[in-house]
Amino acid sequence: VNVEQTNIYIPNAIKPGSAQDAYLTVYAGEGVRKVDYLRVYSRIGATVFERLDFQPNDPLKGWNGRWNGQKVQCGVYLWLARVELLDGSLEYFEGTVTVVE
Repeated sequence: VNVEQTNIYIPNAIKPGSAQDAYLTVYAGEGVRKVDYLRVYSRIGATVFERLDFQPNDPLKGWNGRWNGQKVQCGVYLWLARVELLDGSLEYFEGTVTVVE
């Protein structure tokens, strides 16, 4: 049995404007080439954020809890991400993030 671990972390809560927890982004260890996409959706399915083709571990590349320049309402948002590994394989991730005040 060969088990490989990617070491991907995506927060499940953000607090827009916070000094430490203001962004939803992809954090990754070694073995990740890039993030192909990170998308965030509202409760009704509207795309509130999309970033394509970026390096992990950079909070400023992530979602800051804003949509059309305005803070979103507190609540739960769905996110999807696809990450490309160094060997060329793709890993898909999905989850929710809670936006708090």
